[in-house]
Amino acid sequence: MPDSNHYWRCCLVLACGLPQLLHADDLTLTDGARLSGTVRSISGNGVVELSSALAPERIMLKGAAVGKVEFTAAEPPAALPATLVELANGDLLPATIESLDDHSLSVVTPDAGRLTIPRTALKSIQLGVHRSKVIYAGPKSLDEWIFEPETSKNWTFANKTLTSNGPTTARQNLATPQQFIFRFTLKWQANPMFQIYFADPLTPGAKAVDRYYMTYNGAGLEIKRESTTGNRYQTVILLARSPDQFPNNQLDVEIRVDRRTSRLHLLLNGEPEAAGVDPSGAAPVGSGVTLRSNSPAGITQEISGIEILELDNASSRHHAEDRGDPKTDSLISRDEDRWGGRLTGIRKGPDGALFTFKSDFQQAPLEIPETDVSTIFFAQVAQENKPAETANPLALRLRGEGLLRVSSCEFSEAGITAVHPLLGPLKISRAGVMAIERPDLKPPAQPTAKPEPEE
Repeated sequence: MPDSNHYWRCCLVLACGLPQLLHADDLTLTDGARLSGTVRSISGNGVVELSSALAPERIMLKGAAVGKVEFTAAEPPAALPATLVELANGDLLPATIESLDDHSLSVVTPDAGRLTIPRTALKSIQLGVHRSKVIYAGPKSLDEWIFEPETSKNWTFANKTLTSNGPTTARQNLATPQQFIFRFTLKWQANPMFQIYFADPLTPGAKAVDRYYMTYNGAGLEIKRESTTGNRYQTVILLARSPDQFPNNQLDVEIRVDRRTSRLHLLLNGEPEAAGVDPSGAAPVGSGVTLRSNSPAGITQEISGIEILELDNASSRHHAEDRGDPKTDSLISRDEDRWGGRLTGIRKGPDGALFTFKSDFQQAPLEIPETDVSTIFFAQVAQENKPAETANPLALRLRGEGLLRVSSCEFSEAGITAVHPLLGPLKISRAGVMAIERPDLKPPAQPTAKPEPEE
């Protein structure tokens, strides 16, 4: 594994030389603590120099103490390709497709230029990817939330995180559309004791409310429907995922809500877990979110990374597609037609790329325009032909849902030079990297859990 100096030379690429373009870089330390400021420099022995408005002098941090740096660019992001190339190891690249033959795929990426990707390094191509409009991203401060006066002192805010110490509630109208994605990160000190309400009308003093809510505690996770008529509480999704299955006491939650069809999908740490249908038939129409911590005094819980995004069903479908026989290529059209066989080529046509696919059930190859293609799955390489796994301790998070896990990286005035296990040496623009982290870090030690109080 590279030393801390080598790691932080990579991180510094977005800070050195362009401090005037960066604002409020967020650093997460290996013990879980967080700092905000502007990364200024790194000394020869790996010390990170940070400027912060909270300190009169610059803060010096050992390189080994920093686990992640998130960069905030002053300029708005440029338009991104509507295609995601997924590599065999799960990494993702937003790209524009140029051509494909029996050996390789040629693409142009906004931040790494033109790349030639070996066919054996490909897992899938997702076309027509819609970047969901962000309705809300926070939390931003305590001022934007409404609290119950008697417990408002139990909330604190720092580093884009709401922290509760004792039982307390916060609510806000987040203008959720009819179809939306609700994301947030939970972190707990002992056992989790969360209730997160959404599609909430925020009706003050009401005994019964039409809304959804997720509860997570020592028994597991459940999403329920609360109604003003019929059965007041009904289960939509139930998971026996106890807290000990998340050893770092942290959980990323994503709930996809389609109120047109009354369907909900749940993802945990980026992985699909379950789906359910609203048993009440008609979905609640509220647009608020209510956060409730039921932990006793002295036990802290955190909620961060709250996002409300528009839900695009076409994008969601990419994650749920059945790839079919893994020994062959598969092509899925936007009308959900499916073919198994081999993708023999991609070339430029008069109105965009043309995909040539030889189906197992037809003599003549199919010519399908790019606008009609939803997803391509490539045949999986036999296990004995796969290259040996290598250590890739650095993760570069790119604009447009991109992710590259690399074994090493350096920087220069021109940008980042990184080594990827499947793509080889890469040159990436500094503006294209949103964060750099060390995913191999062990989570900090947690205090011994205390018994959960009786309800």
